[in-house]
Amino acid sequence: MARCANCGHEVSDTARFCTRCGSPMMKTPASLEEAPTRRLGEKDRATRQAPGGATRPAYLPPESPTSYAPMAPPSATGETPVDLGRWLSEGWQLYKRDAGTFSMAFLVMLLLSLVTLTVLTGPLLAGFYHMVFKSMRGEKPRVGDLFKGLDRFWPNAFAWLVNAVLMSVLGGGSSVRYSVGAVTVSSPLFGLISFILSPLVWAVFMFVYPLILERRRDTAAALDEAIRTVFGRSALQFWVCGFIFEILSFIGLLACGVGFFVSAPFILCAQAIAYRDTFGLIGPWSQSPSQPLWMDRD
Repeated sequence: MARCANCGHEVSDTARFCTRCGSPMMKTPASLEEAPTRRLGEKDRATRQAPGGATRPAYLPPESPTSYAPMAPPSATGETPVDLGRWLSEGWQLYKRDAGTFSMAFLVMLLLSLVTLTVLTGPLLAGFYHMVFKSMRGEKPRVGDLFKGLDRFWPNAFAWLVNAVLMSVLGGGSSVRYSVGAVTVSSPLFGLISFILSPLVWAVFMFVYPLILERRRDTAAALDEAIRTVFGRSALQFWVCGFIFEILSFIGLLACGVGFFVSAPFILCAQAIAYRDTFGLIGPWSQSPSQPLWMDRD
């Protein structure tokens, strides 16, 4: 078992984040665990002579430990573990804790997006992530936190523009037809391309908005970091993740769309958990008595 340097909580040796406070776990180099001393050899003995004229052995202090940099959040260029089952489970528990607030915030976001012709969709999505992160830190989210995304209005708005264009193109791909003379032919190729790329696009953009808000990335930098994360060695797992989120979103549209006000905020909560596990969260963690969902329960 390893011990978190921030809160002292014991976690598994393979954990990359503390299950109590969410801080990145830093592996202790072997040089820090033991710094042995050694006796100098004949060639290393001190040259200063003792009063009697004979040399005496010198004491060699312990070697200074090897310097190392604190462990950074998981690199977007390496392999990122995808634990979809846990993301969905924790996301559901997170949603249930403040279900009314999250569903109301999503309704407000939807109405404002319609009124502004989706101009505010990107910033409001980022604000919704901010609400979820507050809940994860043990704080109480409020509907007004939705407008936190306006602090980074233009990067989030540009990200939504790219997101909307890509999903519109891919979403209409399966119905693309072309004419050959007097005959109209449907092409299954576009449907296949849409089926392959849509889940990956979904997976990319579930990281873009929190990267813009939490890590102050501009649109291009957030897209680059998210793309390198998703299209790394875990690309297939992220594809499955995006596909499942798409299916859950579609299921929520059933029952006259009422279920969408449950499924959509739930999906956003699960995606926030995915972001936390992939990039970590920035900022102090609340010491509120409200116990974070990922703490070990005895």
